[in-house]
Amino acid sequence: MRYFRLKKRLKPFLPNVGLRKILFGTSSADEHSRKRLTLGMPATYRIRVQGFLEKRWADRLGGMNISERSREGQAPVTVLVGRMRDQAELLGVVNSLNELHLPILLLEIIESEEADLG
Repeated sequence: MRYFRLKKRLKPFLPNVGLRKILFGTSSADEHSRKRLTLGMPATYRIRVQGFLEKRWADRLGGMNISERSREGQAPVTVLVGRMRDQAELLGVVNSLNELHLPILLLEIIESEEADLG
């Protein structure tokens, strides 16, 4: 009986997923985790930055669509929307925005090819 109590206490702390499956079996949470976004998965992202960014920068920013929103009395906001092959390409875009000294207000995933993002 003592073994089973110890087994339940150790379950959340097992780092090796394979070992966890062998000891405790699979659960619906494991099946759900297979549908999550991965680093190499293509997805469509929306990025909002504070400031003005000309449309000629689209090629350097992974071909993202660039649009500007400005309200009276507020700083202009540029919205970039585009499909990235993986998160490495997304990080390249984010680094380019950083080099241009544009503060990132929002970075969100709009849709993913294989992921069920709920």
